[in-house]
Amino acid sequence: AVVSTQSTGLENERDPVSGIKEAAVRRMKHELGITEVGVEDISLLTRIVYFGSSCDTWGEHELDHVLFLRKDITVDGNPDEVKTVRYMGREELYRAMENEKEFPVTPWFRIISNSMLGPWWEALEMGKLEGDDGKIHEFSFPQ
Repeated sequence: AVVSTQSTGLENERDPVSGIKEAAVRRMKHELGITEVGVEDISLLTRIVYFGSSCDTWGEHELDHVLFLRKDITVDGNPDEVKTVRYMGREELYRAMENEKEFPVTPWFRIISNSMLGPWWEALEMGKLEGDDGKIHEFSFPQ
C-alpha cells in the first residue's frame, strides 16, 4: 500500500522510526480502511529526500520514509481519500507507468520505481528484503 504518512505531532508519532510507523498505521486505517496492521508488521526500508516542481506554481521538497509490509489485508477505501485500489505485479505496474496520462503517479513514487523498486522486488521474491539501510537518498526530478 502506498499511503501518505505525515506525522501529526501526536506523542506516539514523535520517534523518528516508530513514530512514522504509527503514522502509517493511522493513515492506512483512515485512507484505506485497513485495520489488520500494527507497527510490528511494518519495516522501514529507507528514506529519500527529493526536490522538484510539479508545475509553474507548485513544488515539493520532502523527506519520505519508505515502509514495507507483507500481510493479508482487507481494503475498504475512504471515498474522500481514495478513488480506486488495484493490486499489481511488477510488470503490470511498469507497463501502466509508461502512460503518465492514464496512470499518473506522484513524483516520489516514480523516483522510487525507477531507481529502487526493482532491486527491492527481486530481494522480496528471494526472501532477502532487508530493512533500514541507514541512508537518506537524495533525488531531484526535472523541472
